Amino acid sequence: MGELEAGIAPGRSGTVFETDFGKIGVAICFDINIPDIRQYYAKRVVRVVLFPFRSMFPGGRLLEAGSIEIVCYLVSATTDCRGAILDPLGRVLCRSSEYSSILSSRVNMDFKVLHLDYSHEKFDRVKKTYRSKVAIDVSRPEPLAMISSESEDVTVDQLMREFSLEPRYR
Repeated sequence: MGELEAGIAPGRSGTVFETDFGKIGVAICFDINIPDIRQYYAKRVVRVVLFPFRSMFPGGRLLEAGSIEIVCYLVSATTDCRGAILDPLGRVLCRSSEYSSILSSRVNMDFKVLHLDYSHEKFDRVKKTYRSKVAIDVSRPEPLAMISSESEDVTVDQLMREFSLEPRYR
């Protein structure tokens, strides 16, 4: 008999911690499958969702979809040595294996995800003005881009206002 048949039901919300570098959500095992939980984190504008327990459920491409839907970095640990760190565009930054179970990747918490239709024409001006102080990363075929600050001189919120950039949603 499986867990669901035994009466163990998935939750409808998650747990959020306020940290010095932003809001962090924590989820376990099958939670990436639950739309209510993904929406819960998206509404709370978490920067990272951690699946810190060695889950029996590997997640697969649901991790990619979850990081895009929530608009966050997603970090998972699984029993099959397929843990991963994904960026808010759903791309795998690193993945564990049977040869290396420890994951490490640099993540930038000062970011926004934008829809290309409303922002791409402004990217040249942003880069000419701020050069290496700003990173703009375009994801295709999804019409998305992630803008992040690479300098303490400017925040992404300032860039959003200065160039009238619109986030994908929120």
